[in-house]
This record gives sequence, structure tokens and C-alpha cells, in this order.
Amino acid sequence: MGLPAGYYITYGGQYENLQAASRRLSVALPIALLLIFFMLFFAFGRIKYSLLIFSAIPLSAIGGILALWARGMPFSISAGVGFIALFGVAVLNGIVLISEMNRLKEQGMGDARKIVFYATEVRLRPVLMTAAVASLGFLPMALSNGAGAEVQRPLATVVIGGLVTSTLLTLLVLPTLYLMVEKNGRLKKSRKHGKLPVTALLLIGLTGPVILSAQDIRKVNLDEALQLASKQNGTLNISRLQEKYYRALKRSAADIPRTQLSTEWGNINSAAFDNRFTISQTLSQPPVYTRQRDLFSAEANGAQAGTALQAAEIARLVKLAYLQLQVLQEKQLLLEQMDSIYVRFSEMARLRFEKGESNLLEKTTLENQAQQIALQFRQTVADPRDAATRLGLLLNAEEPLDAADRLALPASGAVTDSGILSRHPIIKYYRQQEVIAASTTRVQRSRLLPDISLGYTNQSIAGWQLTRDRSETWYGNASRFSTVQLGVSIPIFNRAQQARIKAAQQQQVIAEAASQLAVKQLQAQLSQTINAFAKYAETVTYYRTSGLAQSNTLLQTGILSYRNGAIGYVEWGALAGNAIQIRLQYIDAISNLVTQRIELDYLLTQ
Repeated sequence: MGLPAGYYITYGGQYENLQAASRRLSVALPIALLLIFFMLFFAFGRIKYSLLIFSAIPLSAIGGILALWARGMPFSISAGVGFIALFGVAVLNGIVLISEMNRLKEQGMGDARKIVFYATEVRLRPVLMTAAVASLGFLPMALSNGAGAEVQRPLATVVIGGLVTSTLLTLLVLPTLYLMVEKNGRLKKSRKHGKLPVTALLLIGLTGPVILSAQDIRKVNLDEALQLASKQNGTLNISRLQEKYYRALKRSAADIPRTQLSTEWGNINSAAFDNRFTISQTLSQPPVYTRQRDLFSAEANGAQAGTALQAAEIARLVKLAYLQLQVLQEKQLLLEQMDSIYVRFSEMARLRFEKGESNLLEKTTLENQAQQIALQFRQTVADPRDAATRLGLLLNAEEPLDAADRLALPASGAVTDSGILSRHPIIKYYRQQEVIAASTTRVQRSRLLPDISLGYTNQSIAGWQLTRDRSETWYGNASRFSTVQLGVSIPIFNRAQQARIKAAQQQQVIAEAASQLAVKQLQAQLSQTINAFAKYAETVTYYRTSGLAQSNTLLQTGILSYRNGAIGYVEWGALAGNAIQIRLQYIDAISNLVTQRIELDYLLTQ
């Protein structure tokens, strides 16, 4: 049935509102996505990183759609708004992870897989917390049944479902995509052997934060370790910040009090209504500011001397920690060689015992010695980890470290001139403390000088006033009269300030005594170190000239004598044990010698 001319059918009410809202949403959603991408680009400056993080949006949308389907909800305008909110939250996790990866890359970590492992491990908790907090926040809306629930439930359902899939993307897929877009590190090496399956990449992203192989340990030589400590050590950086603090404090030497401004209105001079304006300023005498500036300069120099002392101490500790790593490495290699020898002879002893060619005493003795060597070897495998941890703390390194240099004899020719101690950082530091104490005393004395105050007053005096020619003249509020004030503040009651001066003088005496004590202690320490260095140098010379040769003779002769049947397992075990002890003692002698060389280098630091 047709309608008359000029008539047509249209839908209104809620359906009309839905159509209008859908049109607005079709415009708002692309704009929101475009703004998110531009924000990512401005934050990272690279399109590839922006696209990596932007990839969270499709997967989060999948989760939102699945959540709506699982709850039997149709798509609505509130669900569309939920998708916009979801995209913003989903992108945050990607920003957290990619930012950490880029930070590690800027710090010099060149291996892409290592970057992924460390970044995922460090940022695992922030990523999970971001998703969990947002999901729990929308949970009451998703379960609501009251007024407005038809608007709240779709929005919250989309956000919660989308965050689940976007979190999986951030923890699994995003590290995999990062490996694919980065062309350095081990990814390039793996491509030489073929393409890496996607499943394997997903497993890498999942287990990477937990599994670290021995190849991930970074080897550094002593010079590199000292450079890293100089740049990254936390205590040294704090000392440098303290330097900046005292340098900034130097500008406050001329600490002029606040200028006072005051005004009065009322019957100041007569029954007429007058007004008065006053400005005044108090100033200390120039010696106060000069001595204050000298004190701040001395404190800044003291902070600089403290930094130099801290740098020398950190270098000493780094050398000692590095030496400990080298010693443990040498012992580990020696015990590994001896462990293989004992294992072979233990097997021979077992076979001979089974054939009746030896007795139970020989077999048990050799097995016991082999087990002791194996135990020592296992302990030397675990000890370097603790030493590497101590070195890493000194270097403030975020990755495991190991020594790249083998243990070697130190340079000879120790300097015995004790006069060089006067240029040691600790002496400079104590000398500067004397200067600070003396400057403090001068500042306290200068505070006994009178302060000077200057002022200017401008006021009105309304009414008839007698002029200089003895005639009366009328003055109104427009007529102004000025005065200048000059005052002196004399510290008459200065008992407290005198006590401060005496305390500063006593502190000066303490600083001088501490400086003299530091010189004596350094001289005694230098003398002891020189004697110890000579003693250990003689010990090392003995081992190098005869001790090591005797160890080799004991070991080789023992093996040859056993094979010829001249000795049994018990005798061979005793000879091998003596040979091992000689070599271990040689390593300890080198360690003691290098330790004394490090102490000498520290004491002779200029």
C-alpha cells in the first residue's frame, strides 16, 4: 500500500539516537587511533617502535570482541567507547616494555636477545600491575545489575577482555616482534642457520626472563672495570653530586638580609590623618661576606678532595675484587685438571681391586682423595659467582661480569719515597679539613663586627607648620617630608658568639691532630706494605725457581713410578697431594704479592 505524495516512513527515538551515535563513533574512533599513533611517534621518534606498540591494539580488540561474545552482549555505543579506553590502556604496557629495551640498548647492550631477556624480567611486574589494576577497577561495572547497567556492562567487559589478550601480546608477542625488527645481536647469527620458528620465538619470550646461559656473562679486563667504576659507581656518583652542592652553595656567600618595607596611616603627628612609608636594610660589614665566601670555597674544595679520595678507594676495591676473581679462576683450572687425573686413577683403582690386584685400603684412600679434590673443585665453581657479584656492585653493572685477564705477576720496582705521601688524596682531604676549620673560625670571629642598618622614610604632615622664616604654612597630604636613618647593631651580649668561636678553634685543633695522625698512619702502612711486598716477592721467586719444578717432578715421577709398579696408590696419592698443595700455595703467593702491589699503588696515589 503506497503512501500519499509527501509522506514517508522514518525511525525515531532510541534507534535514531543509535544511528547518530554510530556516525559520531565512526569518526571518533579513527581519530583516537591516529592520535595514539602520533603520540607514540613523538615519544620514540621511530616508526618501527611506534608500530610495535601499536600492534597491541588489534590483539586487544580481539579480546574485547571475544569477551562480548562470551557474555552474549551485542555491540553498542558504550562498547565502542570501551574499545577506545581499552586501546589507550593496552598501549601503556607496550610503552613500558619498549622504553626499557631502548634504555638497555642506549647503555651499550648490543645483543637483541639479551635486551629482550633483561627488559622482560625487569618490567614483568609493572606490566602485570597495569593490566590488573585496570581490570579490577572495571570489574564492579562488569558485574553491575542496577540502574545504568546496560551502559556499564558492555564498556567494562570490553576493557577487561581486551586487557587479557593485550597483556599476552606484551609479554610474548611483543618481545618476538622486537627480535624480528632488530638486526643485531644473536638474531643475525641465528639467521645464518635458517629461520627461527614462531613457536620457538614465543617460547623465548616466555622463558627468556628466567633462563640465562653462561654465555650471557660479560668478560671485562681490569682497565675496563676501572673505567666502569669511575663512571657508574654509586658512592662515587654521590660524592660528585655533593661537589655540585657545595659549588652551588658558594653563590650564597653574600647572604644579605631581607629588605624591610613598612607603612603607617593614622594620627601620626597630630589629629590630622597622615601616612608614612619606610624602607630599611641591614648589612653586615664586608669582611663577613668575604670570609663566608672563603669558607664555602674551602668546603667545595673539601668535597672535591673527598671525591678524589673516594675514587682512589673505589679503584683499590675494584682491583682487589678483580684479583679475587682471577685467583678463583686459576684455582678452578688447577683443581679441574687434578680432578680429571684423580677420576682416572680412581677408576683404575676400582678395576684393580675388583681383579684382586690391590687391597681395600688403597682403593678407599684414593677414592677419599678424589672426593676431596672434587669437593674443592665444586666449591671453586660456586665462589666466582659471589666474587663476580661483589665486582658488579662496585661497577654498578646490571649484568653478570667475569675477569677476562689471567692472573699475572705485578710490575716490579716499588717506590719507597715516603715523601710522596704528602700528595696522597687522604692527606689532601685532611689538609682541606684544616682549611675549612680555620675558615669557620674566621667567619665566627667576623660575626662580632657591628651590623650597619640604612633606612629612608617619606611621610605627610598635614596642618599648619612653622617654616624656617618663622611663618606658618598649611601643608596637606600631597606635601611629603623625607628622612634618612643610619644605625649600628653592636653585639654587646656576645657570650654565645664567643662560645662559638672557642668551639670553632677547638675544631681547628681537632682537624690538625687528625691530619697529623693520618700522615703517621700512612707512613706506617707504607712501611708495612713495602716489607710485605718484599716478603711475598721472595716467596714467589722461590716457587718460580724451584717450587713449581719440584711440584712437576713429584707429579710426573709419581705417575711414572706407579705405572712401573714401584709405588702403590697410597704413595701416589701422597705425592699428588703434595704437588697440588705446592701449586695452590704458588697461586696464593701471587695473590698476596699482587694485593701488596695494589696497596702500594693506593698509598702512592697522587
